Amino acid sequence: MAEACAWGGGSIVNAIATGVGAAFPLNLRVAVEVSPSPVDVADGDVLRVLDRVKARLGVSGGVRVWVRSEVPRVGGLKSSSAFMNALLLALSDLFSLGLTPMDVLRLNAEVSREVGISVTGALDDAAASLLGVPVVTDNLAMRVLRVLEGPADDALVLLPPYGSGRGKDVGPIRGLIGVAAQMALAGEWARAMDINALAHAALYGYNMEPTLTVWGMGGHGGVSGTGPSHVFVPYIEDAARALERFGEVLRAEVPRGPCSRIGRPL
Repeated sequence: MAEACAWGGGSIVNAIATGVGAAFPLNLRVAVEVSPSPVDVADGDVLRVLDRVKARLGVSGGVRVWVRSEVPRVGGLKSSSAFMNALLLALSDLFSLGLTPMDVLRLNAEVSREVGISVTGALDDAAASLLGVPVVTDNLAMRVLRVLEGPADDALVLLPPYGSGRGKDVGPIRGLIGVAAQMALAGEWARAMDINALAHAALYGYNMEPTLTVWGMGGHGGVSGTGPSHVFVPYIEDAARALERFGEVLRAEVPRGPCSRIGRPL
C-alpha cells in the first residue's frame, strides 16, 4: 500500500487565455491511497484516469484507489490537479518508479489534457499543488518560469451557490490577461491577481459585489480559475463576515512546502 497527498490552490493568473498562468497552494488536502488488487477498483471518473495513467507509466496489475479530499466540490480550487499529483506520487511509491517532481508535473499536464480535465494542462495549478509554493508557468512550453514570494498570509475562500461560467471565448480578455501574466512574472502578484479576477468575472458574468467588497477592505483577488469559487488574500475577518451572504466562507492557510515527499527538487 502507498499513500500521497497534494494541496488545492487558488489562481493568480488563469492560463487559458495566454498559456502563461500563476497559482498558489492552499492547505486543502487531497489524499490518494493505492494498493495491489486483482483488478482495478475505483469510482467511475477515477477509474478512467487510472487507466490512462497506468498506460503512461507502463505498469500492469490491478490497483485499488481511495481518494479523500478536503477541497470543496466547486470549480477553481485545483482539486483535479491535486488529485492527479497525489495519484501519480502514490503509484510511483507502490511500483517503485522513482518519478521526479518534473515527471509528475509533465504527466499530470499531459493526462489532464487527454482526459479533458484541463484545456492547457494546468501546469501552474499542478506545480503549486505539488511543490507547495506560488509559481508562474508557461503551460504550453511546460516550464516553471518563476517561484513567487507571495501570497503568504491566510486566504479567504468564497463558495457561491451557483455553477461555473466556463465555456466562454477568452479572446476578448486575452490582452488584459497578458498584462496580468507579465505583472506576475515581475513579482507583482497582487495586482496580477486583481486584473485576472476582474477580467474573468466580467467574461463569465459573475457578481462583482463580493470582489469589490474585499478590495474595499484592502484585499486582493476574486474569481479563481473559471470559478465559481473566489479566493482573496489576505484573510480579513470583516470581509469574511460581509461575504457570508454570498455563500459559504472558508479560511485557508497558504502552505510553504509540499504535502507529500516529492524526491529531489525540480
